[in-house]
Amino acid sequence: MEFVNSLSFSDNGYHLASCSEEDNVVRVWDIRKNSVVKYINLPENRFANKINFDPSGNNLGIAGHVVAVYNTKNSEFANFDLHKNICSSIKFERRRNEYIVSTSMDGDIKVFA
Repeated sequence: MEFVNSLSFSDNGYHLASCSEEDNVVRVWDIRKNSVVKYINLPENRFANKINFDPSGNNLGIAGHVVAVYNTKNSEFANFDLHKNICSSIKFERRRNEYIVSTSMDGDIKVFA
């Protein structure tokens, strides 16, 4: 990985997620150990260019060729492939953690509950 597109700290500050358009891997680092603790492999020819932890730190939003939520506790993926073009942003609603919002190069904003 030569460059990093996006970083996101968990709210407790223990974990940092990173992604790059150069590969289809999202890395979750444990800051206390200074090492990667999870490699999240995306489908072939898919990349992430934006990532964002939810307030609990249990879910990681991934945007790029896919819009997905990765549960860091049980390694489950939830895919929301509804955009027609590459996604440019993903955010969790911070108060109740009930909604995810994504934006895309197709000009759309999507809200997922």
